[in-house]
Amino acid sequence: MSRVYRKARIGTDVERNFVRKLWEKGIPCIRLPASGAATGMPRPDILVFLNREILCIEMKTSSKEKAVFKKEDWEDAYKFSIALKKHGFNSTPYLVFHPKGTKKYIWITLTEEAYNKDLRLIIRKDKKGWNYFWSEDGS
Repeated sequence: MSRVYRKARIGTDVERNFVRKLWEKGIPCIRLPASGAATGMPRPDILVFLNREILCIEMKTSSKEKAVFKKEDWEDAYKFSIALKKHGFNSTPYLVFHPKGTKKYIWITLTEEAYNKDLRLIIRKDKKGWNYFWSEDGS
């Protein structure tokens, strides 16, 4: 099994487990297979329908204690959410980070400022747990 295929498979499994957990809580959602891949259209990984709002989610996972995500890693969820808003839907874009080997899901709102300034999202583990911040240079 190639390294690229293995990474994609891990991401797919994380998305499927996340969707399953939301359904178990009674929250309707759908995973969009091949989101963004060769479609030329922005597509988030997962759409969640909650309290008359559509949550557009880009799902990420890592086993490292520091993960850096560039705008290109999360912009599909942001752009899709903006498109929904233009058509009158309530929508919020998120990056949901799942640290490998844990049961945690860290929900991070994707902001207009982060999008317009082309910021990188840095997620780090320290003694207190997982923290995140936005940065211009990724450090």
